[in-house]
Amino acid sequence: MDSLILENLDSSAIFSINVSDAGVNIAYQSKKEKIYSYNCDNLQEFANNLQKVVKDPEKSVGSWVNRQIKEKTLILNTL
Repeated sequence: MDSLILENLDSSAIFSINVSDAGVNIAYQSKKEKIYSYNCDNLQEFANNLQKVVKDPEKSVGSWVNRQIKEKTLILNTL
């Protein structure tokens, strides 16, 4: 898949998200310099849904990402 890099998002929680074949990397506003790496089974679907959320002013990127973590769509890479 082509990489998707979103930075300086209009989000109080998320600073940047990078989706690539290697997984999903997220930097949070609270610690912009620390990158959290997540595994995702369907990166293309995740990227498509993320773009829809970012384009919709009624939706919260932070809440959506948090829901993806709770639903185990995103699994923190602990290696």
